[in-house]
This record gives sequence, C-alpha cells and structure tokens, in this order.
Amino acid sequence: MALAFGDGVNDVSMIQMADVGIGISGQEERQAVMTSDFAMGQLRFLVPLMLVHGHWNYQRMGYMILYNFYRNAVFVFVLFWYALFTGFTLPTIIVGIPDKDLRRMTLLKHPQIYGA
Repeated sequence: MALAFGDGVNDVSMIQMADVGIGISGQEERQAVMTSDFAMGQLRFLVPLMLVHGHWNYQRMGYMILYNFYRNAVFVFVLFWYALFTGFTLPTIIVGIPDKDLRRMTLLKHPQIYGA
C-alpha cells in the first residue's frame, strides 16, 4: 500500500494514484485537498495519523480477519457435524431447490396472489 501527501497542484496525480491520499491545505491552491482521501491543516498532524491511527486501524483489521476466519470455521464445523449425524442423507440444497408451494403457471395466471 502507498500513502501520498501533498499540498499543491503538482501533487494531485500522485495523491490520486496512491492507496491513501492526504492533502495538506497550504498557501497554494486547494486542489490537492479536494482530490485527497483525507485533508489536514498542517504537516505535523501526519505523524499522529500514521503512527497512532494507522496502528489502531491495523490492529482492528487483524482482529476482524481473525474473527471472520474463526467464525467461518465454526459454521463449517457445525455443518460438518450435522452431515455426519444425519448420515449425509438430507442435504439442505436438495430440500431447498424443489420447494415450491405454487406452480409457475398458477403464479403467472393469478397475479392477485401477491396482494396483501
């Protein structure tokens, strides 16, 4: 990932190409600020943004990835045990596909079925 920051017109293309673009509002035009993902008033705010908020974001993303991995593993584990206990005789997809309460032609001929 790339982070780019700039304060002038000559930095606009660099900010747009980066994954995260930061525009610093300075003495020049505000085009860098208008095209950036984040805007800040002074360059000194860049260090806390990268070191503090960047670390917190990195930690949150790591926890989210681990949470999703273990959550999906639990879902698969439950479905695996269900299949073992039922002897692989009743897969859910086979039950769900032919489950239709009315035929296609009935639904097309009688649209009032969809009313309240």
